[in-house]
Amino acid sequence: MAGSPQYFDLITMGRIGVDLYPLETGVPLARVETFGKFPGGSAANAAVAAARKGRSTAVIARTGDDPFGTFPHEALKESGADARPYCREALPEAGVEPAVVEQGSRGVFAVHRDGTRAEVPPVPVGVVTGLGAGDAFGGSLCHGPLAGRDPERTMRHAHAAGALVASRLARPSATPTGPEVADLLARAASPDAAGLPSQS
Repeated sequence: MAGSPQYFDLITMGRIGVDLYPLETGVPLARVETFGKFPGGSAANAAVAAARKGRSTAVIARTGDDPFGTFPHEALKESGADARPYCREALPEAGVEPAVVEQGSRGVFAVHRDGTRAEVPPVPVGVVTGLGAGDAFGGSLCHGPLAGRDPERTMRHAHAAGALVASRLARPSATPTGPEVADLLARAASPDAAGLPSQS
């Protein structure tokens, strides 16, 4: 990080590594026999979700000294000690602003510490797998305030992003873009929303 500092809309910290996703649909997870290996991890997936909405993102992470750690290691250049000052600089505030409960098929409920509440209904999709849906939700949740959205619109878009990933074989490329989320919300608002197809 030599030279002028680079600023990001979102910096996530946490696991980056290998995600194993089932490549079979309509099969309970316990009976899946074929999995695909994809770069991922919650922190990485949330950053990808926000980046697909047009945000500049970065991930602070550390990988293990094993094959699952070396797979994504080429993108990581600095040690944990090198990263600590940047973490402190990136986190000038302490405390939580909103509390958010993602309720899956029951929608989303959120309360801001100023008392503002938002509750949005579920978005119907044909569920293929729930893996990765929470990461897409988290990345979109971070995008909302940066885009100047109010809490209700933020929750509505975040929930729809998670629903889209649940309707696909989840991997970073399944993370939806802003137009895809807007399209799903428009279709969900139509009278025949109950018949929304799976987005495979």
